[in-house]
Amino acid sequence: MTFDREIIDIKRIITTCFESKEMKDYLIEHSDKLSRLQIIDIIRGAPIPLRVKAELMKDVDSLCYHEIKRALEALDLKDNQLLLYSWRGHEWENGKSEEDATCIGPCRDLEMVKEHLAQDMFDVPHNENLWEHRKEELWWAELELYELGEDNVYRILYTYYLIADQICYFDVGNMPKGCGFYGSTLHMEFSWRSVNLNIDIPFQPGDIVTVDSRPFAKEKHVVILEVGPDCCGVQAMYWDSKDGKWRTGAVKHGSIYEEITPMVSPLYRMEKYTGELAEDEKYLEEVSHRIDGSNAAGWQVWCEINGTVDVLGNPAAASEKMRLNKR
Repeated sequence: MTFDREIIDIKRIITTCFESKEMKDYLIEHSDKLSRLQIIDIIRGAPIPLRVKAELMKDVDSLCYHEIKRALEALDLKDNQLLLYSWRGHEWENGKSEEDATCIGPCRDLEMVKEHLAQDMFDVPHNENLWEHRKEELWWAELELYELGEDNVYRILYTYYLIADQICYFDVGNMPKGCGFYGSTLHMEFSWRSVNLNIDIPFQPGDIVTVDSRPFAKEKHVVILEVGPDCCGVQAMYWDSKDGKWRTGAVKHGSIYEEITPMVSPLYRMEKYTGELAEDEKYLEEVSHRIDGSNAAGWQVWCEINGTVDVLGNPAAASEKMRLNKR
């Protein structure tokens, strides 16, 4: 399919996929710089219902559009198919995260799953709009679609990931032979690899920003250290509550959530933060003032935290590294 900017409503794609006003405004202003692959990645990774992604993708990329359509149509179960329904999430205790999973059981009715989610996970009436409650829990539902073969063995066809009661991501579990698209890694971008969204951002070194990948990771604050053009170029400092240390990570890879890799890219909801910080995040303000828009100053902080060298090539001061990691 030929990429034709004349028939693509890029503004609609941006406003539908992003929740952050700052990201929306910036990307709309610079939409002419977005490549076709970046627009595809924006749609694929967005924390929005899969059916909406299909509508947005229709005029952008036919391969991705038809793969989404196949995944949605597969939910019209045949007699030899079933769904295995489970919950997954993170339990937080003393600032530390433990992954947890609960298998609810096999089912054949997606509407019953949605009703169960409303009553048991979110504790709201089924007639309420559950999507409005999607950030209230650090849990999500997974549905695995199995098909019984002639050898009486069930094989997985798809895994669907739900935010609230909406399917937003999926994995292809059984790739058909002779289909190059399925045989590539492209289909993987509809799930866990979608966190790796590589687009420009409006934020500068020293900005304290809110990052929010719920329900796959907790909302938190980080300070931007560096802003570069590549996928690892946006580095941030964050408080690792698991180890009790300040650490650095690549924002565009979601590497700012301790041991967690979320499915939702932080970029969709990233906003500058100017409010009161929690006690364990107060040091972000001092680092923010120190960097004050300078990539070089941010790089020096990165080197000090990671015990390498400063911007002049000198060994990082051990005392400074200890101070950064001392709480």
